[in-house]
Amino acid sequence: QLKRLGTFIAGLPNVKALDVLPYHVLGVHKYRELGLSYPLEGVEPATVAQAKEAKKCILTAYWNARRSMTQ
Repeated sequence: QLKRLGTFIAGLPNVKALDVLPYHVLGVHKYRELGLSYPLEGVEPATVAQAKEAKKCILTAYWNARRSMTQ
C-alpha cells in the first residue's frame, strides 16, 4: 500500500514535501466520552522508526515513478 501511495503522489504536480505522522491514540478518550466505540481499538501506535521506514518506502516508490515518467 505504501508503494502504491508513493506512485500516486508522483502523479501529483504540486507536491513539495512529505510528512509521515504515526498513528496515535489521543482520540480514544473523546470517543469514550461521546459513548462511541473507537473504530481502531487495539491498533498499536507506530514507533518513530516505523514512521521513518514508511516514509522511506513511499519516497522510493515516488522517485521510481517519477523516473519512469521522464523516460
